[in-house]
Amino acid sequence: MKYFLIFMLLIIFVSVFADESDVIYDDSQILEFYITFEDDEWYDMLYGNYLLGSEDENDWIYSQATFTFNGVDYDSVGVRFKGYKSMGYPTQKKPFKIKFDAFVEDQEFYSLDKLNLNNNYCDPSFLREKLVYDVMNEYIPSSRANFAKVYVNGIYWGLYTNVEQVNMKFVDRHYGGGEDGNLFKGDPHGDLVWYGPNQADYYDLYEIKTNEELNNWSDLLNLIDIVNNTPANEFAEDLKGFFHIHNYLFYQVINNYYVNLDSYFGNSRNYYLYHRTDTNKFTHIPWDFNYAFGVLKLNILDPDDILHLDM
Repeated sequence: MKYFLIFMLLIIFVSVFADESDVIYDDSQILEFYITFEDDEWYDMLYGNYLLGSEDENDWIYSQATFTFNGVDYDSVGVRFKGYKSMGYPTQKKPFKIKFDAFVEDQEFYSLDKLNLNNNYCDPSFLREKLVYDVMNEYIPSSRANFAKVYVNGIYWGLYTNVEQVNMKFVDRHYGGGEDGNLFKGDPHGDLVWYGPNQADYYDLYEIKTNEELNNWSDLLNLIDIVNNTPANEFAEDLKGFFHIHNYLFYQVINNYYVNLDSYFGNSRNYYLYHRTDTNKFTHIPWDFNYAFGVLKLNILDPDDILHLDM
């Protein structure tokens, strides 16, 4: 009977947490993360490194720390401040990026190599980002999110939203382990406007997140060319052959409903494009919803207009 009960508990655990990383995004409880730096002046160190930061992820300076979860220590993880507007939070509660293999090659955390701990900038409810990600995940591949209490050097630093990183770990989970396509981020201004056939003309608008050494942007330029230069009577068919349209339409409806203008159709940013190996098509992956529910209004002044977006 004892072994039978153990067996049944294992079955239940596996069914609830089909992926090892599901534990880290379990929203039935608030997790607790502990970050410990040897340097007591860690805040000034991280802030100084942030000011030296770069648009290139590989150039960011990570500081070494111990990360603890459920009593297990992960030594020599990389920690840095992250974000742009969210760094303007008026207290010391800045957002963190945790990189587990920054100093120890191939170190993972429940099969993950990065965590995003967001500080709910401009969101006193702490719910906008979590709610929109939950809805997105009902229809299209999106980041998982939950909440975590964060302690730094033994001091409670605040409640954070723990948001899944979009990278090849994300891609493999959704599209399979055989994927090796290009992943682009539409930041700082991925407007999908055609600026000619020279890929260097797009370097200041997008970030390439995979295959950086190969650095071949021809697939992205092909997509942008189709979007801008295809005759109207051929547009739908040509785009369908190179872009997962229904995936994007689901995103656009949800994004419009939650009035999230900090996105492609608001200010041309905060999204990923992944060129899937299995279908040879690009797919859109959403990102960043703390400005949802009409928080970012851009140049929309009439409240009625923001409730009836024509996008």
